[in-house]
Amino acid sequence: MHILIIKNVNNDGSTGSILDARIIPADQVEKYAQRAADFNRRKGLARNYSIEEHSDDSLAAFLALDRQYDMDAYMETADDIYKQIKELSAKMDKLNAFYNAAAAATADPSADEEGDHNE
Repeated sequence: MHILIIKNVNNDGSTGSILDARIIPADQVEKYAQRAADFNRRKGLARNYSIEEHSDDSLAAFLALDRQYDMDAYMETADDIYKQIKELSAKMDKLNAFYNAAAAATADPSADEEGDHNE
């Protein structure tokens, strides 16, 4: 994925904050790259244009797509993670119950007389 990044240019000539970002269609990357180079060569511009390439499964790509589309993919992933956490929590509760049962079954009865310190 190619993203056109438009940034402020600071008084000292360095690039500053991002003003806008746009996804560039694959067949138009060269055209946008030429335009960006032409704009950046002009004197006194308050903006800098650059094109960044990111893999389609990167966080930058996700955020760029999110700027243009809805949050369905995000919500599906969040729901899946929440479901996995609930399943893991249930398994941990079951494991804890097994541990408590095993601990009770193997407890030394004389420990109760002396005071059980496992609470």
